[in-house]
Amino acid sequence: MSPSIDRELAMHALVATGVCMAAWMFVVKPQRRQLETLEATIARTLDQNQTSIRPSRDSLNAQGSKINQRVAEIRSLNALTGDSSQIYGRVMNLADRHHVQIQGMQPDNTPIASVDGQVNTARIKINVDGSYNNVARFMEAVSELSPFVRPNAVQISPTVVDNQPVIAASFVLDALTFKIADTLVSTGAFANGQP
Repeated sequence: MSPSIDRELAMHALVATGVCMAAWMFVVKPQRRQLETLEATIARTLDQNQTSIRPSRDSLNAQGSKINQRVAEIRSLNALTGDSSQIYGRVMNLADRHHVQIQGMQPDNTPIASVDGQVNTARIKINVDGSYNNVARFMEAVSELSPFVRPNAVQISPTVVDNQPVIAASFVLDALTFKIADTLVSTGAFANGQP
């Protein structure tokens, strides 16, 4: 090869290298900086989202725990109201404690319609005798038996038993049981507070 061709080839190589370096500096390098800036922005946004998601997840877990507790509470109250023998036993104990005579306690099979089919009501007719104060305390105790048990249609009249003036009270005791949504029953609502 001749020295002039070598020089010419070297010059072309030098110009090509210069053009490549200029292209890299003016095109690639700014794009690389922009890419680094975008990556940093994405990382910050992800970090912020993770921080904002965490409280949401924690609040969902707390709500799930509350729902689990409420479902367990409803199940336990349903267990009482769904078992008439427990209600009869508790009413009898309250009558003894408040010195009231139970004259009659019978189930009332009158059907009670639930608006949405979510509530079942069992009724028990109860007749008691006793002093006014004892009957009043007994009625108060019966009304506090359970949030799902409530006295209704109370009728009070004076009467005489063994030559003593007493109060005769008759009322209907409604025992409510609430249907728990199938999804809550089958899945256990939130397992360990996790949705």
